[in-house]
Amino acid sequence: MPGTATILGALKLSGKTSGGTSLGLIASLTDQADATTLSGAGTRASQAVEPKTQYLVGRLSKDLRQGRSGFGALVTATNRDVGDPSFSRLRSSALTGGFDAFHRFGGDRFEIKSWAFASQVRGSREALIATQRASPTTSSARTQTATTWILRGHHWSVRLASSFCPEFAGAGSPGRLAAGSAAPDSR
Repeated sequence: MPGTATILGALKLSGKTSGGTSLGLIASLTDQADATTLSGAGTRASQAVEPKTQYLVGRLSKDLRQGRSGFGALVTATNRDVGDPSFSRLRSSALTGGFDAFHRFGGDRFEIKSWAFASQVRGSREALIATQRASPTTSSARTQTATTWILRGHHWSVRLASSFCPEFAGAGSPGRLAAGSAAPDSR
């Protein structure tokens, strides 16, 4: 089994303007990986173990009120060349995108956050069934109360969540109030 992936190309772009707009983009392309196998009779053969894959992650955000409020957008994408039958268990592509915002108030002691994300996954019937059967993990802090609803379709899922987490670690600790949605099935 190969211990590394061959990166055919990659791009990183990041920066922040004086007006508070931030941009980050990372994209890469990895080559197909093959492993040499040895049969019981001593015959060597080459077996494809990882497809050629494109990866992308991008983030655009805007700070307001000297960074005490803001909003942004995020996109992730994975595209695999799954033409080889040995890759039928893999999803051929996954796309996630969404928006988020936050606002601090009460002398920065409290923060309201909201977000909305969605995902789309494509692949063989076997890969999509595995995706739909995977249960998202949710965790909550000791002092957090949370409610989560999961909606799933044939190629998509949305997780709606709301939570309130007062942090009583010491004087001046902020409480956080969050509500929104996220899509966990982009893997």
